Amino acid sequence: MTAAKLVGLRALRKPEDAAPYFRFGAEYLVDVADTMGWSHSLGETVERAHGAMQEGRTDVSDDVATLIGAVLVADAEYWWPIGRWLPRGYALLMRGLSHALRRKILKLAGIYTDTLETGFWEFYHAYPTVRERLGTPDYSNPNDCLVDGKPATAYVGGLSLDAFARRTVLGDSVLHVEWYEYVAEETGVSYDADLCARAKQESPAYFAGVTDELSDDVRELQTAMFTDDEWIRSFHEEYSLRSVLFRRAADGIERTAEELESGAEP
Repeated sequence: MTAAKLVGLRALRKPEDAAPYFRFGAEYLVDVADTMGWSHSLGETVERAHGAMQEGRTDVSDDVATLIGAVLVADAEYWWPIGRWLPRGYALLMRGLSHALRRKILKLAGIYTDTLETGFWEFYHAYPTVRERLGTPDYSNPNDCLVDGKPATAYVGGLSLDAFARRTVLGDSVLHVEWYEYVAEETGVSYDADLCARAKQESPAYFAGVTDELSDDVRELQTAMFTDDEWIRSFHEEYSLRSVLFRRAADGIERTAEELESGAEP
């Protein structure tokens, strides 16, 4: 199964199909909170939410619906903006994949949160009622993250797989913070908003290789958040993908986490 088959008619169509996908994101949310010492009460909720999806049950408690909706919406909206951070050729490959995958995931989020409306307009435009009623993460594009007056991506050129991995790390350094802020707000995780804001300010120049300066607490946060290589690897294995790009992205993220933890430059 290649990554493109995720958008096939039978892929991620039912709650039980997407239960592992949800679990990876929910566990990431909890793991980062635990690492950073941020308070939450999500452990049992994650288990109940995952169990409901595994069994195909959609009549769930409000806290379960909220968690499922937040994780799935944040994931659904992530695929398009990360494409903007990639080298042009890879970004083009992501466009069709990201829009189709977004529709699938948003549909499931809407089912659990009673925000789904049907019809061609809703389907074609990726269920705007779900996004309007639940809100979406405020994901940044490279033009929002200037380094010395240029988009951060201007400092990481090339079309090689190495360039793809470096651009993935660069984009992820901002987008995974924004993913976390949205899901934490929706689910009641008491995260450090000031630290997240500073992480988004400092990270583009650092991960673009323009500066070697990163505040100690920002480094700690990014070390915790750059465990999302585990998300990629689990996703890749669970859905039997054979994607060189997914593997290369995971390798780049894992290497970045190791360098952050050791205090080395990216």
